[in-house]
Amino acid sequence: MPPTYFKANEASMAFQLLVDTYGIPTYHEANPTPVSIVTFPFMFGMMFGDMGHGSILLSFGLFLTLMKSRLEGGAMKDVLPFRYLLLLMGMSSFYCGFCYNEFFAMPIHLFKSCYELDNKFEWKGAAGTPGNYVFTRPKDCTYPFGVDPVWGLASNKLTFTNNVKMKLSVIMGIVHMSIGVIMKGTNAIFFKRYADLTTEVITGLIILLGLFGWMDLLIFAKWFFPLDFSDRSRTVMDPLV
Repeated sequence: MPPTYFKANEASMAFQLLVDTYGIPTYHEANPTPVSIVTFPFMFGMMFGDMGHGSILLSFGLFLTLMKSRLEGGAMKDVLPFRYLLLLMGMSSFYCGFCYNEFFAMPIHLFKSCYELDNKFEWKGAAGTPGNYVFTRPKDCTYPFGVDPVWGLASNKLTFTNNVKMKLSVIMGIVHMSIGVIMKGTNAIFFKRYADLTTEVITGLIILLGLFGWMDLLIFAKWFFPLDFSDRSRTVMDPLV
């Protein structure tokens, strides 16, 4: 078997190094590095999503990229090969933090909240405690982008945000795993390993998408077609402290 050689440029070198760390593709196998250039920074951004922390990483990556010629002979020369990796990780972290509406773990009011903070009433539910209040919002109101900042005041903030992030992680994880299985299928077709294609790739996709793909479909269905058992023109959120 001939040794594997992938010609990498300055932008793909760091990603190729990451792929080679976990396993070097054999001769003529598909190289997953082009896919990793997209998936690795974005999935890192989903984990590290915060506009404040992401902006620091983005600024550092931008600094290394723009000042490359001046830093080549200095103490930062060993970090320069990873400048595009850090730049993309910072961009993804900032974007996902914008989606989560978190700036150093604090929500910011970029747009007008859908919840009417002046219109509240005391929580009377069985699990409610004195001093907790519920705020109302019109049903037809949708926050323009990301998470409504008023959730930062809610006593169940972590329950709500962790639920959203968990569902997003499951969706992206299944997409990422499906891409890996499909790439294995292309290798099986190229090397004419039809037994592997049938027993591992096709069967694996059926099991993966039949179980977890169906779960992802139910998540999207719940998002786009929420159940509504009330005829009221206004909805309420969970208790706010």
